[in-house]
Amino acid sequence: MIKDTDWRRYGAFQFDVYNPEEKDIVLSVRIDDKEDYPDYADRYNNSFAIKPGANAITIGFDSLITSGTKRVLNLTMIYRVIIFVAQPKEKTTLYFDYFRLVP
Repeated sequence: MIKDTDWRRYGAFQFDVYNPEEKDIVLSVRIDDKEDYPDYADRYNNSFAIKPGANAITIGFDSLITSGTKRVLNLTMIYRVIIFVAQPKEKTTLYFDYFRLVP
């Protein structure tokens, strides 16, 4: 659970990720604005190609729209952020740093 659930005073969520592998890795990000576990269609879902080396990921709040219902996420109730590699075919290492909300 996220401590500060009201993200209205910010413009984006950012984090840094380092990929030590020699190939791109697809990273998935899920953001929920409800305490229960919303269906795929009723939450923000996106994927990012993480290139070898340092990467900075920015998710602008103007893009926080649910995948199926196209509902704008409620920025006063951000409950959970899940970052994962979906069904990796082999062992994968990524290094994460500096998660932040920015204006």
